[in-house]
Amino acid sequence: MSRSTLLRHLCHARAVRVNHRQPPGSLSRLYCSEVTTPPGLIREAHREDYTSVMQISSDVYGGRDFLPCMYPVLVRSPDIHSYVFEMSGEVVAFEAAHVVDDGITIVARGSRVKQNYHGLGILKSLRNHIVDRLVARHASKFIAMITSSTAELAKDSPSLIPNEVILKRNVHVFPYQTSNLDIPERDDFSATTVTELTVGQLCDVFVRPAFSQYLFPYERIIINAVPFRLMTANSELIQSENPFILMSDKVRVGRNPPNQGLVSMTTWYSCKAGICVDLEFYGRSSNFPEICNHVRRHLQHVHHLAPHGHIMVPHSYTISTDALLCAFSRHGLAPMDSPFKTQYLLEGRIDTA
Repeated sequence: MSRSTLLRHLCHARAVRVNHRQPPGSLSRLYCSEVTTPPGLIREAHREDYTSVMQISSDVYGGRDFLPCMYPVLVRSPDIHSYVFEMSGEVVAFEAAHVVDDGITIVARGSRVKQNYHGLGILKSLRNHIVDRLVARHASKFIAMITSSTAELAKDSPSLIPNEVILKRNVHVFPYQTSNLDIPERDDFSATTVTELTVGQLCDVFVRPAFSQYLFPYERIIINAVPFRLMTANSELIQSENPFILMSDKVRVGRNPPNQGLVSMTTWYSCKAGICVDLEFYGRSSNFPEICNHVRRHLQHVHHLAPHGHIMVPHSYTISTDALLCAFSRHGLAPMDSPFKTQYLLEGRIDTA
């Protein structure tokens, strides 16, 4: 028996057939409205499913879809559980679940259903299956997701959205060509210095209430579109994302508790559009030199990774939008017109009663 055939048999051995009305009394009563799910098969996703999963939806997010690059990670990481929904041998839906916060939280990632199968309850059935398995394994209590449009999701499947908005942020997207970037080694703003942090130093901030409450008032940190609670148990997962982290010295050596200053970090992944860089800001600042120093250091860090790409900057009103846009404009970068102007962190409690 070939390796691929063996894998196929193992997949089916662990699969669950769906051929009935989904009962409202399942273990994960997060989505309990009755939907007649069409006959299908839910099973673990594997590397050999790559082409089938990519065919579910192509060219989404304006060429910035993370799934083509990250799929191998999603199917091999012990902390991520990926599943597909098959109908008559055709893969019609996919979802991955990232287990974080020492098992407390399940983060839904890469969710998608083929266009002709929308509105049939397939994603609901798939997610309920994933949640049931992970609750049994990890005693998970919450399910979370990052999305750019609650309205678009609600149109097809309102019962799939966790019911609490934890965080809402504006998003600016800056396309760039490396050859056009002018990034000086030093800047004119020597009075506003920033220092690189390790993941260990960042996690030390989590257990210092005065600092964590100032920097992370929503008690979450988002890294590469994965929300983490402020728990040192997340340190290895955060490290695996390889973030580049900066802290303003006015936070590091300033007032205790701080009332100004920034922490920022970048992560990135390859995509059809080159690379997609996620630049996150935490803290408060309207100080143009400080924001400029953060932006310059991050551009220095990522500009050599690919000849072109996009920098996505989700931010709240605690940082000056005008100062942020001006900081990028100093390097010849302007925001593009993007349909993804808002980002939401949604979370729902899993009811196992």
